[in-house]
Amino acid sequence: MDFEALVKHISTMQSTLQAQAAHAVNLALTARNWLMDCYIVEFEQNGEDRAAYGEQLLKKLEQRLNVKGLNERSGLSKNKEALSALVQRQAMPLQPKDIINTPVTLEFLGLNDRALVTENDLEQSILDNLQHFLLEMGHGFCFEARQKRILIDGDYFFADLVFYHRILKCHVIVELKIDKFRHEYASQLNLYLNYFKAEVMQPDDNPPVGILLCTEKGDTLVKYATAGLDPNIFVQKYMIELPTEEEIKKFISTANY
Repeated sequence: MDFEALVKHISTMQSTLQAQAAHAVNLALTARNWLMDCYIVEFEQNGEDRAAYGEQLLKKLEQRLNVKGLNERSGLSKNKEALSALVQRQAMPLQPKDIINTPVTLEFLGLNDRALVTENDLEQSILDNLQHFLLEMGHGFCFEARQKRILIDGDYFFADLVFYHRILKCHVIVELKIDKFRHEYASQLNLYLNYFKAEVMQPDDNPPVGILLCTEKGDTLVKYATAGLDPNIFVQKYMIELPTEEEIKKFISTANY
């Protein structure tokens, strides 16, 4: 082993183990915050002394638990303070996959299966609760446009939601679907990303990222449908209700480190 090989081995080991550690931390944070949400909701609905706390519940919990900035939404899946500190230290370059929460839980929209009649219904509900949605998506998202009009060969296309990520320095296009993932959805999002790279991206921008939100997804279908497309396409499942305790256990047991 020469010096260059030593550097390569250590660099590969470091990046691999950092990614595994980050995944383990995010998994634990997801489970913690899901359970925290469930416990708080249960207390608000059935707690014998809930009336004594009222709107001051989170503040009083923060004081008793000595947890700064306690929120039912702001900690989900990502440790915002740790992420910010990591970026400031430039300990390692942030990748698009690092800024996307998994899964996306949209129970704050107050919707149910019957309410999701069209994609416009979902889009409007998100915009009505934009602050909560930005917290759920993760750190650094800035809203830019709704139904962004794209003209190609005389035909108009419309990207559902467009954000700019101030840390990654790139556009993030979010497509909303009210059914399970289908292969044509990935092709549609790939079209938008290619358009943004050619027509919208500035010289100092990084390539755009596409996030497709569906009610269900099959990992194998996603793998085959996105193979050969833009690597910055991410297919995510969203939920309109908080998971049950059994679903949390299943999520933890099936997660890949």
